Amino acid sequence: MKAGDMPLFILLASIFMVHTSSAVNNLCLYCDHVALPQDCTHVVRCPNQQNCYLEKFQTIEGRIYYKLGCKDVAQCSDVAIGRRKTLEINKRTNVERGNLALYNKRDLGDTSLCHACCSGQDVCNVEGLCGAPTLNKYGGTICFACSQEEQPDSCRQIRLCASGQGCVTREIVNQLSRRTLYQTGCGSRDQCLAEDDRTQCCTSDLCNNMIPCNVKLNARLGVPYVGSDGKVKFNCSILTSTLRTDVQYSVTWTIDGFPLKSKNGIALVSALSSHERVAIFDTINLQGNLNKMLRCKVEVTCSNNSKVEHVNSNGYWVGMKVSPQRIRHTIKQNVTVESTLPLISLDPLDKLSVGIQIESTGRNVTKCAYSFELHSSTGKYTTKIPVHITPHSFYKLSDTLIFQRLKNLNYPMFYDYSLPIVHIGPYVTSHDDFSSCKLEGNSVRVFDNSILGIPQGEYLYLILYRTNDVPTMEVEVKRQMNDMKMVTCGVFVKEGNDAVQIDVCEKTTSQFVPKVKYLSKSAERTIVVQQSDNGLRFVITVLTGSNITVDINRSYVDMNVTLSIINRDLNPPGGICGNETWSDIPGIGYVSSKGQKKSAFFQTWT
Repeated sequence: MKAGDMPLFILLASIFMVHTSSAVNNLCLYCDHVALPQDCTHVVRCPNQQNCYLEKFQTIEGRIYYKLGCKDVAQCSDVAIGRRKTLEINKRTNVERGNLALYNKRDLGDTSLCHACCSGQDVCNVEGLCGAPTLNKYGGTICFACSQEEQPDSCRQIRLCASGQGCVTREIVNQLSRRTLYQTGCGSRDQCLAEDDRTQCCTSDLCNNMIPCNVKLNARLGVPYVGSDGKVKFNCSILTSTLRTDVQYSVTWTIDGFPLKSKNGIALVSALSSHERVAIFDTINLQGNLNKMLRCKVEVTCSNNSKVEHVNSNGYWVGMKVSPQRIRHTIKQNVTVESTLPLISLDPLDKLSVGIQIESTGRNVTKCAYSFELHSSTGKYTTKIPVHITPHSFYKLSDTLIFQRLKNLNYPMFYDYSLPIVHIGPYVTSHDDFSSCKLEGNSVRVFDNSILGIPQGEYLYLILYRTNDVPTMEVEVKRQMNDMKMVTCGVFVKEGNDAVQIDVCEKTTSQFVPKVKYLSKSAERTIVVQQSDNGLRFVITVLTGSNITVDINRSYVDMNVTLSIINRDLNPPGGICGNETWSDIPGIGYVSSKGQKKSAFFQTWT
């Protein structure tokens, strides 16, 4: 065999690989003479129409090494295989010319075994090309790591951070030049939380190449007030310690967790500059959205278009509450009507009155009108109406107590607004006798007061309660894993053709807004949902008088669900609360003793 000839077995073993035919500013590893591609910690941003490139060599002594860099797309399909040759090339411009790093004279005679081009993701030339081992990050994150650069995206060094660490970008000031520079590297997530807004952390590979936009903020929704223009308004105050002048705040107004929209279907968003801290909401936009929870959601955008995770304010329930929601016969009672919003009246004395009537006859229960008064301690407007129902006052057991439209009202927010109704219970001595069932954690205290444990992870949906009485009522919960703990994250209540859902299944402890959604197609909502001022307790009352209380633990995003079911509805009780058993039938799933599958619950809504 002549000197310079390539052995046959090397020719047969040589491999040529091309993974793509186009490239746009690929970020590639750029090294020469590394034992493995993973040993390379230098990167380069290739020009357009160049791909990441890897070449595998073998020395005369049999040692394997790799070269990594950029190569023109057109040249990726025309790469010579054989011994290395001397190239007259300037190392500074070799990337622009589509070549690899400068060859050393000692490399002459080394044999090229494999060439490969790739693109489509950053540093793709580390991912097992030419038979090299696939990168194992051991649970860590690849981050840029430079002590100081003029811009974060100028950094050309990378490192693999330890498991549990993320990528960090810090804005620093050089002690000699007094210039603002940027430092990149690894850091624990606890350290990130303690840093100021000149530091930003992220958790994906090579994410720390942006100017920090770590603006820490909070949002607070104030109480409603009447402005100088006579309109009822809310203020959303942004609380932040940042001194940055290159940020913009976007305030989205939400109702029950969903963006509030104008009559034209456009989301109501207020834009604030870095110097502004208060967004103002005109409650005229609440028309058709009363008896719900109002919040403001604040997002921050820095000058480099990077965004900070949004925050939600506290909630404020807007509308009128009526209590109690069910009254009894033969007992003198007061029905309290409370407005959480200022009531603007046409009356010279700012008096706004309300009366009540019987739904089935339209007759007034009383000719008196009861005026709202401002309660100084709560800041809310209330009135109390005395009611005495005798056994022969009504013609139908299903009668309800409804309110006349508010008189002398002078604000569009309440136009076409109907106050919540009050149900009148039948004249039954045992009407207010309830049976209780409570789901808490992984156990249920059922109607007979015994404890039923729920196996971890076995049920994703539980039918807590079902009755075959008319109207049919069902209560179901949804469960999921959250930080290795099974929690209840959704409650579904159905009675007749009406259904409601309370859901926190996609929420986190930092971004926590329970969503209430009516699922029935009918416009009539006989199920009443009341929410506490802090937004963490819901009381769902159905037409028959039974109620379901949902208490949400924000720390675990978990729900405790308590059912208070009128005894006359327990004939017999079904579901877990009634000790109903379920069987796991192969190919079908869990089926109750009455033959109903769990998924059938959702299909019964009309």
